[in-house]
Amino acid sequence: MNKIYRNKFGRNVLALAVLFSFLAVNTFGVSAAPARVPLKNATASAATYDDTDAGWTYAGGSWLTYSATGPFGGSEHYINTLNATASFNFNGSSFIYYYSSDFNRSSSVQISVDGVALTTISENGAHLYQQSYTSPILATTGAHTLQIKNTGSGYFTVDALTISTVHDDTDAGWTMANGTWTTYSATGPFGGSEQYSYTVNSTASFNFTGYGFVLYFSADSNRSTSVQVTVDSVVAASFSENMGGHAYQSTYTSPIFTAGSHTLQFKNVSGGVMTIDAILVLGASSVVDTTPPGAPTSMTAVTDPSTNDAVDLGWTAPANDAGVPASGAVASYLVRYSASPITLGDETAWNAATPESSGLPTPPKAPGQTETMIPTDLQHGHTYYFAARAIDPSGNIGRTRAAQLW
Repeated sequence: MNKIYRNKFGRNVLALAVLFSFLAVNTFGVSAAPARVPLKNATASAATYDDTDAGWTYAGGSWLTYSATGPFGGSEHYINTLNATASFNFNGSSFIYYYSSDFNRSSSVQISVDGVALTTISENGAHLYQQSYTSPILATTGAHTLQIKNTGSGYFTVDALTISTVHDDTDAGWTMANGTWTTYSATGPFGGSEQYSYTVNSTASFNFTGYGFVLYFSADSNRSTSVQVTVDSVVAASFSENMGGHAYQSTYTSPIFTAGSHTLQFKNVSGGVMTIDAILVLGASSVVDTTPPGAPTSMTAVTDPSTNDAVDLGWTAPANDAGVPASGAVASYLVRYSASPITLGDETAWNAATPESSGLPTPPKAPGQTETMIPTDLQHGHTYYFAARAIDPSGNIGRTRAAQLW
């Protein structure tokens, strides 16, 4: 049945139910492998560094500081000079650059790493704080020099920088246990290799300091259908590496945790092949932001006419700071589904729901724009309740609120 459900809801979580009547088995999609750029050397490690951090070097003109509630940490640097630069040395594998957009901003900002131009972005658009550019995963984890250069006309702004670190499967921090683990070498996995095990209850453990992570694995039809994720001895989620076709560098993205030191374990619960390729650690913020994001609004669901056992979800993007559209886009979304309603303030129901890790909107859109995704890990003839909530760059998550269906 093709039936759209609309809902009213509270501040931070949406939920809705939809009954599916599917006719065939779904073909699952997988995440695309990230692009890579060969790079090299640095100082600042995984964390978020505000524009006032001593690691920044501003050159090429007279830089000014603007203070407001919208930018990350309450301030940003800006200049209206051609070829002005902002540089930062870091130690890591990737980064997120934050800036504010407006109609008087430069339409050509060049981003380079270790002297190699990575891309050119535009800061010109509607007035929004905390807009972002996310780099590809760099070919090496280590010291690098980032330079951001105003190659166009108009104002050029620098708000903050988040550094993240990738650890390959060969990193000494991994502990593979409870079965036979084998190394597979090829051009597809990150770093040219991955670890795999057929053994039921085999585990791969890793200690990290940060607020979250992205696991890279290779998907295929012979992979484990249930990989259990445990953080600090508490089961956080489970996901499937069995996605039909073969795809290197597929990803599972964790929920946001309290920033700090954590012990992570992946466990092959179902059997089949469990693969470990690499892990991207999301660093802790060096600036405290306690303002939660707004709630998604106008959430809808309809059975997807082009994909079996799938549903089209849609909602209106919230603001990074609730009620402040100029604060810009949120950092990411959490989406879960359940056979039971997720009621008002019921964190138990939210925690018991199944996380949807594939197809999440990336990167999130500006407040007021429409977000869409297609969950496909569903079975025909079932009623599903979906819930979505937003996360800001500092890991703030709103309280659970219920949806009222009609």
